Amino acid sequence: LARYSPSFAIRSPVVDTTGGIRIALGMQGNDMAVDSARNQVYVLSNEQDCVLTVSLEPCEIVARHDLTVDVYSIDISPDCGKIYLAAGSVVRVYDPDSWEILSEVDISDASSAYVPYDIRCVDDQRVCVSSYASLSNPAYFVMIEPEYDYRVTRLGSSQALSWSFRLESDNAGNALFAVSQSGWETQRICKIDLRADGYPLVFDLSYEISYLDFSQFAVSGDGSLIFSPSGPVYDGNSGAFWGNLAAQGQPTVSSDGTRLYKVSTSAVHAFDAITTEHIGSIRFTGSRIQAVKTTPGDSGILIIDDNLLYGIDVRGFFAVQ
Repeated sequence: LARYSPSFAIRSPVVDTTGGIRIALGMQGNDMAVDSARNQVYVLSNEQDCVLTVSLEPCEIVARHDLTVDVYSIDISPDCGKIYLAAGSVVRVYDPDSWEILSEVDISDASSAYVPYDIRCVDDQRVCVSSYASLSNPAYFVMIEPEYDYRVTRLGSSQALSWSFRLESDNAGNALFAVSQSGWETQRICKIDLRADGYPLVFDLSYEISYLDFSQFAVSGDGSLIFSPSGPVYDGNSGAFWGNLAAQGQPTVSSDGTRLYKVSTSAVHAFDAITTEHIGSIRFTGSRIQAVKTTPGDSGILIIDDNLLYGIDVRGFFAVQ
């Protein structure tokens, strides 16, 4: 059978917007976690090794938390009860109210690699971590279970993945996806089944994906599609090339799994995350997009653009039909 390779065009003009928020961070932001319970966002700076707490109402920086260790990634549990940081050689767990350290989890025995790099809270009971590997060592995936005194379990390793790599999971927590630069000019992708005994690799692609295709990526709510910053879309069940989206930009999927947003330095594009139909675009001017998330309730888009945090209300532009 011939491979189905759809290509979706941008069908509507870019709508100009003057709304939203713009907050100067005073430093470069690299990652963020959105706290829906407290209506705030935690912005991580690798440059300053700190986390800024930014209130979304009113829109202002309310605290700075210096960490005194190298930091790589941040995430928050779905119940917003714990913040997880890849920090130094451990995973640190913080209380969001007091910023007291609840635990420091050493994953070195399970990872056999250098340090934790990316963190994704699959659910309140499972936190997945990627280790920062090298060209000569395989990348390892580790699961931390807070309910069992932060028990550490090795999920598996990938010979195809090396150097830093990012993680995402589907909404149901059935699968973990990882992409990485392998060598200097290629990137690869793998998927781990979180439901099966032993957490086997579903696929570990041997073919090469275009360079810098995955500086950040997103997965549809049901895990059926993998969205890259550039045009290609990949099948979440097999890893095969699925089709192209006309718009480029850092992707994120809404928490309800219905919307895909791609943010470039010139526009925010919205798509149906299941059918990939283009819904509309908002004009946006940026310089260096670092991270993109949706706000609590999926009412807006949060964008870290170098040393600025933008918030764009999307309800009036991308209304649910």
